[in-house]
Amino acid sequence: MKKFIFLSIILSLFAVFSVAQAEVRDRSFSLTPYVGGYFYEGNQDLKDSALFGLRAGYNFTRHFGIEGFASYTQTEIDDSYYSGTSPWQNIYNFGVEAIYHFLPEKRFVPFVAMGLGGVHYEEARNYKSHYGAPDYGKIFEATKLAVDYGAGMKYFVTDNIALRLDVRHILPLNGRWNNPHYIHNELQATFGVNFAFGGGPKVAVQEAAVEEAPVQPVVSAADGDKDGVPDFRDKCPKTPAGRTVDADGCMPDSDGDGILDYEDHCANTPAGVKVDADGCPSDSDFDGVSDYRDKCPGTPHGSPVDEDGCLFKKTSMFLKIEFDSGKSVIKPRYHQEIKRVADFMKKNSKATATIVGHTDNTGGRLANIRLSQNRADSVRQYLISKFGIAAQRIKAMGYGPDRPIAGNKTDAGRKKNRRVVASFE
Repeated sequence: MKKFIFLSIILSLFAVFSVAQAEVRDRSFSLTPYVGGYFYEGNQDLKDSALFGLRAGYNFTRHFGIEGFASYTQTEIDDSYYSGTSPWQNIYNFGVEAIYHFLPEKRFVPFVAMGLGGVHYEEARNYKSHYGAPDYGKIFEATKLAVDYGAGMKYFVTDNIALRLDVRHILPLNGRWNNPHYIHNELQATFGVNFAFGGGPKVAVQEAAVEEAPVQPVVSAADGDKDGVPDFRDKCPKTPAGRTVDADGCMPDSDGDGILDYEDHCANTPAGVKVDADGCPSDSDFDGVSDYRDKCPGTPHGSPVDEDGCLFKKTSMFLKIEFDSGKSVIKPRYHQEIKRVADFMKKNSKATATIVGHTDNTGGRLANIRLSQNRADSVRQYLISKFGIAAQRIKAMGYGPDRPIAGNKTDAGRKKNRRVVASFE
């Protein structure tokens, strides 16, 4: 009865002190060496003794896990009246337990356990000849099936190390040689150090965010425009309601172009640049290049210009692309070559391009025209899909063998004639 009262007290303490943060992780392994006391039922003729052992476990979830255990104790047999000596015996406990953690998010983690295993009693030692039997101690040797249940508590001192207390009520089945009881009652109380390995990430305990009330500007009786700046130091006393102001009560003009930020459509204009009513630099010839960086002012309206505002000069770019015979598929190694065209068109946003395909005179003329057109179309589509060039800015044409730049009588000449050219306007 005293054992059950002791077990109830331990469980109550666990419930009282289980607060703060814990470190139990799912999918984690653990090892727990432990020491403690082993207490026997009075009718077993065994004296209470110390024990030590090891637990090895795995947590399937933060709540549920399983542990294997093994322990050793050496106890005296209370038979000195008959034997005239102080006999002793080695006892081994082993088994597997299911563990349930109640508060895995806390630093103090109470748990309950239930398991199945066995108890092995070795031959009793230090027996003299007894009842005429010189090997009398062997009758004490036995292995019994046992069930157990109990509770425990882990206190985490780091993320992976916890102090641990356990209490188990052990029920070995089958009576001893000199005891008619089929079930015995034994109690273990142990202290150990739990080492955890691996597992999922630590569960963060989020604290409730404290939302601060927005700071309202202090409006005094002498603040006519109610911008938070008293009239006696307000250099802009008639600011429209709701506008942001600086310490002087004036609305800011961050780029200093004379147009307040709330009306400025072109923020960050360079200092000293003339701007219009919207805060944007002027563009007198409407070519899309502001006057302050237009090197060719007065360009005819609608004429294509480069980034300096000058008339765009027609130019072309020879592409070093080779195709398989009779094919128009672009090989990955020519990506950088076609990128030259894309870079040029991105730099000159108003430029348009015509991709022109040419062949030598090998084969039929119409077949070569179709082949050159297909190759030009492939380059055009590559620019659109890979580099994001607008489709309306690129055309594709195929001239086949009609515009050679070298003779077709030699391999070198025919190779020059098989070409792709990008022309820009």
